[in-house]
Amino acid sequence: LFRSGQLKKEKGPFSFLELESRRGEISLPLAQAFPESSFISLESDKKLAYNHFENVTASKAFNNVIGVISSTNFLLAKLVESPDFLRYQFVGIYKFLDMVKTMTRKEFNEMLGALFATGLTTFIQLPSSEIFSLAATTFFPLLTEPFSDKSYLKSDHPLPPFKNFEVRLAAESASAEVKNNVSASVLRPSYGPPDTDHSWRFLRIDVRNLTVKVNHHFDYRLDGHSRKYVQRCVSNETHWEVYLVREFDGYKIPYESLYAVSLIALLRMGLLSEIKDSFYDMFIRLPLYEDMAPWNIVFQGGKLAYIDYDTKDRTFNKMVPAAYQVMAMLMNYQRTVTDFGHCGGPAKNEYNFQFISSCVESEFNGPCKDSKKPVPCGDHTCRSTYVECLQALNELEYERSLRLLKSKDRKKGDPLILSSSLAELNEKRSWAYGLGGFVSAKKKIQVPEYVDPAVSWRKPVTI
Repeated sequence: LFRSGQLKKEKGPFSFLELESRRGEISLPLAQAFPESSFISLESDKKLAYNHFENVTASKAFNNVIGVISSTNFLLAKLVESPDFLRYQFVGIYKFLDMVKTMTRKEFNEMLGALFATGLTTFIQLPSSEIFSLAATTFFPLLTEPFSDKSYLKSDHPLPPFKNFEVRLAAESASAEVKNNVSASVLRPSYGPPDTDHSWRFLRIDVRNLTVKVNHHFDYRLDGHSRKYVQRCVSNETHWEVYLVREFDGYKIPYESLYAVSLIALLRMGLLSEIKDSFYDMFIRLPLYEDMAPWNIVFQGGKLAYIDYDTKDRTFNKMVPAAYQVMAMLMNYQRTVTDFGHCGGPAKNEYNFQFISSCVESEFNGPCKDSKKPVPCGDHTCRSTYVECLQALNELEYERSLRLLKSKDRKKGDPLILSSSLAELNEKRSWAYGLGGFVSAKKKIQVPEYVDPAVSWRKPVTI
């Protein structure tokens, strides 16, 4: 692939997935040649996987990670319905022959269909059409009898039914629940003397127009996420565009590059424990973002990075140390509001975090999807916390009281309506009261004049 220039044309870093990578004969040299790119090597034989890992460690090509998987079929079925999308994929001759020997025709078809829908470009190493034709002539002569005199000379092959067999095999086999237009080309190996005629070829499949429904992340069923997307890929010989369209609001999320693979996918692809430990060391040193779930962390070029499209522009390193104090404040504030008799039940928030939405249960339940304002408030708005909601509701009550005071059409008995005498306090701000309570400032109050105790009470005077 490297010698033939298939990867040299790439302008930036890319992702590369190899199935049945053995000891890394393909992945490792490429990882060394493209140190900024991301290479994922999957192998079913644990011993071979660790042989590969030893070679990676010795060469320090840590942009090549290795996982042990038991079933490629299940892996691709999960990958095709996830947002992870590879730039390149490679299936070597050993994996191809294993597929032919161990899979039913239906399984083979579904695997090819899924494979062609999970990466922009897929390479399959397979026997040449000449070899297919020779094999059929040798082992199934009745099939080729109308087209041959049983010649076993390679120069007499391929027979008509096997011409362009590499492309026909893919076209007549691939099957998946997607809409996918692809183009194919057959590449001859470029190493060896110029006249060398190798017995195998590279079949290159390029996605030209793909539409597939995908879920929130790889193997989403384990986590219960229900969010859906439509993944689109369009390309030509020189350019490509890949993006998601979020189902619930039609929001477009572009893929700026194709060199990252999600952490959740890699963890579920059976990463070697040593690589998993190394990933944890990298994760713990990342800046603190809002949604650091494993589907928002990606492996790219030997490092981990945060990619959530909505929240990647803000970090919380300076705020996190105050988390305990903030929670204590919200808890104690709730206690005092309760003593005032103004704390109802808690409103709901998306993750049911405690203390965020205390006291403000109402008929309004949102939805409040914005993490900056997750609390449904009784004024039919979304607020940052229950404290802001209480303040807003209190302000509404105050404004309503003022409107009622000024209204000529006040309803008799409304508890918020003050008497005309009390209304004067808005301006006078002084009053008198007696045994019967409040007395209008306009009325004079008779009080006895206090004199020396030795002297009897005098006649009351007015003030």
